[in-house]
Amino acid sequence: MVKPVRGCINCIVTCPLLTAFVSIAIPVLFMISTIGYLDLSLEASTWGDPNDERTLRDLAFNAAQENIEKSDVAIDQQSVSTYPLMLIYEALDEDSNIFDVENLKLINELEKKIISQKNYSYHCVLVANGTQCSDVLSLLPDLTTNQKTEEPDEPYEYPLFQYGEDVKEQSQVDSELTSLYNISTMQFGKNFDTEKAEGRYYRSIFYSGLPLEGYKNEYDNTTDQNSNYEEWTGEIISIVKEYIEEGKFNIYYGGTVYVILDELYSMLNHDYMMLAFSFVYVLVYLWVMTKSGFLAAWGMFHIVLSMPLALLIYNSVFSVKFFSSVNPAAMYIIFAIGADDIFIFINTWNHSRLAGPDVIKSLKTRMMWTYPKASKAMFITSVTTAWAFFLTALSPIVDISVFGIFAASLVIVNYLFVITWFPAILILYEKYYSHHHCCCSCAFPRKIPGGFLPYESEQNICCAQCGTACHCSCCNCFKTKHKLDVDWGNVDGDKDSNSNSDDTKNRKNRKKKKKKKKLQRDSNSEQDQELNSSSESFENADNNNKGGQDELFQSLLQDEHGEFSVTKLKFLDRFLYAKLSPFLSHRIIKWVLVIIFTVLTIVMITQVASIEPATESSQSFPDWSNTEKFTSSLVNDFESNDVNAAIVYLYWGLDSFDMTGVNTHHPEETGTLVYDKKFDLTPAKNQEYFITVCDDAFAEEGLVDPEYTQCLMKDFKTWVGEENFPVEDDGNNELANLMKNFTNSQDGFKYVQYIDYSEDSGEIRFIATPFQIPLTIESNLAHSKIQTEYDKWYDFWGDVNKNAPDGMDKSMFSADGMFVWMRSQEIFVESAIFGAIASVIVALFVITVATRNLIIGALSFITISSIVVSTIGLMKVMGWELGVIESVAITVLAGLTVDYVVHLAHAYHEYQAKTREKKMQGAMYLVGSSVISGFITTLGSSLPLLSCYLITMFKFGIFMIISLGLSFLYAFFFFMPLLAICGPRNHTDLREGNFCRKNKKKKNKNAFSLDSDSIESENSLQNSSDDIELSNEGEEERIEEKRVKKKEKKVEKEKENKKLASSSSSSSPLSSSSSSSSTDIASIASSNNLENQLHQKIDDDL
Repeated sequence: MVKPVRGCINCIVTCPLLTAFVSIAIPVLFMISTIGYLDLSLEASTWGDPNDERTLRDLAFNAAQENIEKSDVAIDQQSVSTYPLMLIYEALDEDSNIFDVENLKLINELEKKIISQKNYSYHCVLVANGTQCSDVLSLLPDLTTNQKTEEPDEPYEYPLFQYGEDVKEQSQVDSELTSLYNISTMQFGKNFDTEKAEGRYYRSIFYSGLPLEGYKNEYDNTTDQNSNYEEWTGEIISIVKEYIEEGKFNIYYGGTVYVILDELYSMLNHDYMMLAFSFVYVLVYLWVMTKSGFLAAWGMFHIVLSMPLALLIYNSVFSVKFFSSVNPAAMYIIFAIGADDIFIFINTWNHSRLAGPDVIKSLKTRMMWTYPKASKAMFITSVTTAWAFFLTALSPIVDISVFGIFAASLVIVNYLFVITWFPAILILYEKYYSHHHCCCSCAFPRKIPGGFLPYESEQNICCAQCGTACHCSCCNCFKTKHKLDVDWGNVDGDKDSNSNSDDTKNRKNRKKKKKKKKLQRDSNSEQDQELNSSSESFENADNNNKGGQDELFQSLLQDEHGEFSVTKLKFLDRFLYAKLSPFLSHRIIKWVLVIIFTVLTIVMITQVASIEPATESSQSFPDWSNTEKFTSSLVNDFESNDVNAAIVYLYWGLDSFDMTGVNTHHPEETGTLVYDKKFDLTPAKNQEYFITVCDDAFAEEGLVDPEYTQCLMKDFKTWVGEENFPVEDDGNNELANLMKNFTNSQDGFKYVQYIDYSEDSGEIRFIATPFQIPLTIESNLAHSKIQTEYDKWYDFWGDVNKNAPDGMDKSMFSADGMFVWMRSQEIFVESAIFGAIASVIVALFVITVATRNLIIGALSFITISSIVVSTIGLMKVMGWELGVIESVAITVLAGLTVDYVVHLAHAYHEYQAKTREKKMQGAMYLVGSSVISGFITTLGSSLPLLSCYLITMFKFGIFMIISLGLSFLYAFFFFMPLLAICGPRNHTDLREGNFCRKNKKKKNKNAFSLDSDSIESENSLQNSSDDIELSNEGEEERIEEKRVKKKEKKVEKEKENKKLASSSSSSSPLSSSSSSSSTDIASIASSNNLENQLHQKIDDDL
């Protein structure tokens, strides 16, 4: 044990309150000092791959638009149509008719109520020189009677007057519908029956216009105009919801981003509330398993505190200023990881009660035994998990990258808390709270050898084993002075006669310790000092213990016949040790289990080989949500239209977008736009070529929507007149001046954001024209559909540059992030594969180094790889495709699933036994209950995710349950049988290069073993440091005889050494030591053989 760790343990035990305060005060001070510098943004600089040409083309186009000086021309108020609000009406049944007269009456009433709002006139599209609102795209004006004929007093009343008071008779309605359908099918659903004039779907559209009153144009103070529009949209939605509640038919509303955001924020608030349910579940389960509300509450305290601390480290240390919407998922993960670490520490602490008298004699020795084992086990899992998340941070997708950094920060902070704060809390509990016993069924006198322990006894083992605190609210029926479970110094019936003698011996031992410490400080050998100090806790442990001590120790482990009895263990430990372990290590069953899981893994490999990127759009909202129903109905129930059509922009004048030195984790760093200095639109042939490109695009089959005919240069040609085109420019910027006039006019204002002029020369330096493509697009369109459109435009773009004249041969194209999204989907798959493979390799390295055992490392690698493959394969079996959430989940899969295997591997390595079966049994006892508790905690904390509204969170919950369930099954029913078949029989140490054979010389005295052979070995080592051979049951008498002879020889040598020490005391630097201490040191110095053996023993202990 290294000196800093030893000092940390001393501080924890001697000053637990101070340690707890410091371990919290330091991070709190850090939080206070850095919270003022917290700089986070919810918007990323880019959500694509910054090294991909599609992302760079999109960034260049967006930057060029931002650089365009918006026109100061004041256009007519509300003359530009924007933000269409669409209402879709759906009959309740498939055979029902939405055009039933009763339904139409309600629809007529709703639409008239919307138009009747006073605010409607301030947001509608104004026509007729701004004197009236434009018509609503609705069928109701043609299906009603008794319309008003007088002139409206207000602009908003004009469309209202188009609606009649009463709906026509059904026969008249049917006739009108047939005529209207022949004119335009836009408002009718695909299933409209022209013969019966019936259909299930119908939609109407309310158009709004910009700029609003008091603004020059749509680009003037967009923040205020958008906020105003958002408020007005909310008023309309509240009216619509009143009619939805009536339930006569279904109404879905959408068409504008504000409707989507309103529902998104509502669902996010609900989903984040599920985090509270996970917190409560983990807290209650910790309370139940630890039987202490004190430990559970303060354990959850450090888990929760790790979240803001990790956020500040994420922001200040790792310099990440973007907080992704995926990051909250890491909070669910840390609940599970944090609880698992608490279980490991508490269970290791509980196991120290049976580690022997040298360990159990004080809180310090118990912590000396517990801390290295627990911290090492947690370190292995924490490092493996953190590295898996850090590997995720290598993804070029910013959302995935920052998620990995945030999750890794949480894991690291939680580990630091659980090895500093929580041990101190545990010592505080043992010192001041554990002696409060409540009136539980276990608080009865406990039978021990020679009688019973009464209630008032300090050795009431029953209550100690019960857990020392109930998880029910019962009274403190008695209190006892704090004492460890067993007083190893005085347990037999002769208390009075032995107490004074034992106290005297203990005082002598304490004096010896003090003097040995002084000698160690004066030692010139730093290596010897470290060895001596690291074994000091157990080196001088009750050398005079005899009789009753061993008898009580054996009574806890053995029955009345002197044989080991599992009835002394708790139920779960007893089941794992005596039932499950023998079952898993059965000579036939272990092979059957390995074969079953191997076959399962092979089958899943075939499934993984066929998995591919999503072929359909990823669903973000639940089926019952308005947004999902609106989107689904718009895509599936209506013909394609320009309301949600995809747009591709073809543009000239840009060379590249320089991302050199840009940190994508800083949203304010956006790169540099580089213009194409060779671009020149002034030559007549270049202007003509622009129009040629538009004509070729319209003529190319399937490239542009056939109904779309807009082209910037063609519309400019119409505006200036054919006789004035192409514009002759002799260097006087006549073309640029005409373009400015065109875009400032009512006819050309829609192109104002597509032309930019040089600040120095005034020439046109950037120009673009939009093309509507025949694709109805959502924000998460499937990869295969986007790929088809991209291939068409990529080929067309190549021909445009190939045939272009000078100055027009460097065009580019982008599509509002659509093609970037396509590349992002490819990265999701690549990142998932890389993350899974790299995480498994990291796990192999960490486990191998931690256990120093290639066999355990290889078997762990096989198991973790099988878990990853089986999880991905099961996703394929369930019909999942590699969408966004699936790819993110696979990327962090290895980091989530290594814990169980690592804990069992580490315990198997640490447990000392002669056979694989015994080592497996010991490993199951040591950490089996902790692994099960961790699994139940993780499972429970994941269940609230199944109640989340957003599909992303819901799928992540299912993924966690599947992956952790498979991890649990593989760890117990595949990995453990593998160890029983081919695991190492003893330590296989990399330092010794011994990978396959037993290490007969190396024996860890403090390694905890429950089998009788190991117990006998430990007793023999405690009685004699010279005895380096292990005892066997058949050789007990011979070993005892040999031990007596060795003791006699040792006594004779000590007598000789005393004489030597007396003669050299005047010149020895150790002359101030007591006679007993001088005797010990002299005896060691006088015998090289004894010194070597003692150092070997200390080294073995380490």
